[in-house]
Amino acid sequence: MYRQGESALVSKKDRPNLSTTDPFDSLLSTLPDDCPTPTPIVKFGVLTQHLQPTSDDFEVCIDEEIIESSSRAVVPPKTLAAVRHFLYHHTDGLSKADKQRIGRFCEVTKLNRAPQSGASNLDVKNAVEESNGHSYDFVVRTTYRCEHCDGAFDSEAARNGHLGNCDENPEISESDTNQTSSSKNRPALGKEIRKDKGSERVSGRNPFADPGRIKDTGLHQGGGG
Repeated sequence: MYRQGESALVSKKDRPNLSTTDPFDSLLSTLPDDCPTPTPIVKFGVLTQHLQPTSDDFEVCIDEEIIESSSRAVVPPKTLAAVRHFLYHHTDGLSKADKQRIGRFCEVTKLNRAPQSGASNLDVKNAVEESNGHSYDFVVRTTYRCEHCDGAFDSEAARNGHLGNCDENPEISESDTNQTSSSKNRPALGKEIRKDKGSERVSGRNPFADPGRIKDTGLHQGGGG
């Protein structure tokens, strides 16, 4: 869910905050206090280009399918009146196609109905709570970032593949240190560590230093033949 913050709609989940314009902030102020923003109003802000992600890793996109599947907006009379005012005064810069899409969206969500048919504040809050978990599939992630080095990747798979090799990943550094330490403490081949009076020494014999093996190769101690 999105809640109104300072010049932004704020989300606590893995979604970006959405920056708002002053006119859209005025529209949001007509909603009940301490009430999450109804999803149709969030979509309305996106369609009118008065909402934008604050993170470059996301973009907003509402296609025809999302418009047609949008739910009816349960909002107060003041909000319905504010929508009419907003459309009249703050959409001049949009293309004819954009305005047509907004018009269709208002038809589907009933944001174009008369203000007096608006809902009570209690009904608005109940409707928002019932839609908890509603999909915000119109907020699309475009970049996946490494949590360690902040590198950007085009897909989650590419980011996950990078994590195993990231120089700033502390888990990798710790693993490399453990392997190096283990290698230094490992005794030479064919030898074992013995402890005598509190000290350690390596004992045993190197199997490759066997005089018999050296003799078999045609070499003997003191020189080659």
